[in-house]
Amino acid sequence: MKKTHCFTINLPKNNTGLHRSSPSQRRIPLLLSIFLLLASLNLACNFDLSLLTRVQTTPTPTISKPEEQIPRTMVTFNVQVPAITPAGEPIMLNILDEVTGLAINVESYQMEVSNDLNYTISIPLPISSIVKYRYSRQGYYDAHEFTTNQQPIRYRLYHVEAPSEIFDIVSSWGDTVYQGEVGRIVGRAIDNTTAAPLPNLLITAGGIHAFTSADGTFLIEGLSPGTHNLVSYALDGTYNTSQQGATIAPNSTTPAPLRLNKSPMVNVVFTVTLPENTMPAVPIRLAGNLSQLGNTFADLSGGVNTLSARMPTLSPLPDGRYSLALSLPVGAYIQYKYSLGDGYWNSEHDLEGNFRLRQLIVPDSTLIIEDVVDTWSDQKGGAIMFDLTVPDNTPPEDYISIQFNPYGWTEPISMWRLSDQRWVFILYSPFDKLENFGYRYCRSDQCNSADDALTPGSDSFGRIVHPTDELQTIVDTVDDWMWLDPLPTPVTITSPEIRVRKDGFIAGIEFHPYYHASWPARLPVAFKDVYDLGANMVVLSPSYTYTRSSFPLLEPVSGIDPLWFDVITYYCPILPPPKPGPLQCTL
Repeated sequence: MKKTHCFTINLPKNNTGLHRSSPSQRRIPLLLSIFLLLASLNLACNFDLSLLTRVQTTPTPTISKPEEQIPRTMVTFNVQVPAITPAGEPIMLNILDEVTGLAINVESYQMEVSNDLNYTISIPLPISSIVKYRYSRQGYYDAHEFTTNQQPIRYRLYHVEAPSEIFDIVSSWGDTVYQGEVGRIVGRAIDNTTAAPLPNLLITAGGIHAFTSADGTFLIEGLSPGTHNLVSYALDGTYNTSQQGATIAPNSTTPAPLRLNKSPMVNVVFTVTLPENTMPAVPIRLAGNLSQLGNTFADLSGGVNTLSARMPTLSPLPDGRYSLALSLPVGAYIQYKYSLGDGYWNSEHDLEGNFRLRQLIVPDSTLIIEDVVDTWSDQKGGAIMFDLTVPDNTPPEDYISIQFNPYGWTEPISMWRLSDQRWVFILYSPFDKLENFGYRYCRSDQCNSADDALTPGSDSFGRIVHPTDELQTIVDTVDDWMWLDPLPTPVTITSPEIRVRKDGFIAGIEFHPYYHASWPARLPVAFKDVYDLGANMVVLSPSYTYTRSSFPLLEPVSGIDPLWFDVITYYCPILPPPKPGPLQCTL
């Protein structure tokens, strides 16, 4: 159930679908010609080489080599499990990877029994890191921990600062029901210097997530009695991470005011050497755990959490390397990887075929990172090239996406443009345990709506491909897109003269409150369309989700509702400049 709350953005006066495939084999000349064509098109995004020059001429820049490691310290995890936990079943600590996917690249450790309901384990973790973890129980099948409201726990957070112990409480498992009393934490997060409210912080306790609202307030409802680790985390790393113990009594409210310090920003330049077989001029993305590195902090299709459309793209340097300059918060813990797709598909691997996940603590001075990608392959199969032709009525402002279905649809990835009607994509990984899988095409990442008319909707398994040990080339054609009519016959339309209105007249368009994390990438086109229609106002309606019935609760849920960060970052700054006067963005 949804409740919407409207706000407006003032504008100056003044898209979406898929196709059909027929697999065939082509030889290396086709691949070579596409290499050359892509190189001539120079698809990589513009890069400010002057910034790199300025950084490289800084008197004492820090240069980080890939072999350097963050020092580690021992952290002991202690957990109390429910009394109804079946005896003799191992309890597991699962360290999670939100860049590749929470359900995908998991490190699991079996815990030791300390007494009937308590388990413990000590493991080394990087100092200053932010660990995402949760507990599970191994029986006939794996049972993950759930909240008192029978919702799965995404993850718990812990900020590693020194040798330490964590004491957690599992409220229930996925196959059990919680029957005890609960309490809650309420608080408000403000800037320690200005006292300004801090919206959009992720607040966690007992594995329950909440986001601070526009006035900085938050509520974590449904905590089992006991002491929980309360952590506040800025999605973009711009405020320091804080943690403290919060003791919950039955049917009571625990106050937790938070005062956080803003982190200074520093220039970080990522430079990377790619494998020799990397196709030239294709987008090289940087996938990471912060919002500006493509993390949506949401559970997206197929268990992934990052989106390629929201990841920054590196640019080629004259020496053949690629580079990207970012301004990042001092002290932020960065997990990142390089990718030709997203955090899962076509991301870098080590030479043994494992997912590669790099880490960095941002220093307080300019940093130049020098990385080397070993391979894009997981060593489990040969690459697959998808060579696609789309119909003439495909809007030129749209890009074409490909979506894969290994065990359920994952999020779409943009293909590489050869021309307005021809697109390619080479899939290098992962192929582990995939005898075959489905794939399909859509426009601008909007699969399930802007689909190829041959494979429309969520029930479609798509076209089928069978990985082999050799390079495959699959040649496909999209004849028609869903929700897009064929090119019409030109007609002459006679319209009445539109009377010029006085200043202050409002002509607005209201956007529907539905939301998906891939939509922000399409907003520049959407706002331009609104602008061209002559509107001077857009009404946006972010939604809130009904998450609890006992204590009724409405709150934003990442991936379902647009967060404050989504609105501020993707809506306001992309509006066309007013004529005349300053840009008006009113929330």
